[in-house]
Amino acid sequence: MRDNLSNNIHTKMSEVVITKDNVYRKLCNLNISKSLGPDMLNPRVLYECQDVIVYPLFLICSKSLQHAKIPLDWKLAEVTAIFKKGLKSYRANYRPVSLTSVCCKLLESLIQDHIMSY
Repeated sequence: MRDNLSNNIHTKMSEVVITKDNVYRKLCNLNISKSLGPDMLNPRVLYECQDVIVYPLFLICSKSLQHAKIPLDWKLAEVTAIFKKGLKSYRANYRPVSLTSVCCKLLESLIQDHIMSY
């Protein structure tokens, strides 16, 4: 067990490569009941239009990784305070929750899959 761990530490992670198939799988598995993000793009629309949207979304994700920049609209978030416990009048009893773009979450998920497979 220890040897496998030490071997992985010195192994460099390969470059993240996004394919149309990966993007398509993510679109097929979208939870259509989730809220729309600040870009007002409903996950159901992405799900229903997956055959048409997969290639443009693949290009955007690939270019974003290639240039290390994501679209400005994907950086926007709606932040809401959610009550945890205790007195509602005490602001420390709330936690922030950010609602971000569904497309950005899709890209994050593709990157996370790559990291987890490493």
